[in-house]
Amino acid sequence: YACLVAETDNKPESQAVTYPRIIGVVDVTVLRDDSVLQFLDDADEYLYVSGIAVLTAF
Repeated sequence: YACLVAETDNKPESQAVTYPRIIGVVDVTVLRDDSVLQFLDDADEYLYVSGIAVLTAF
């Protein structure tokens, strides 16, 4: 399991608008479900994205 966080650098020269530091997150889990793996040639695991959140203003 991993929670990946997207952040802005908030450098004034890089953008006209200043956003909050955290602008999005993604929850990812490594799974080994045979009912899914049967469709993925030569794979023994896959990534499952269980949640995505992105700042709507970004």
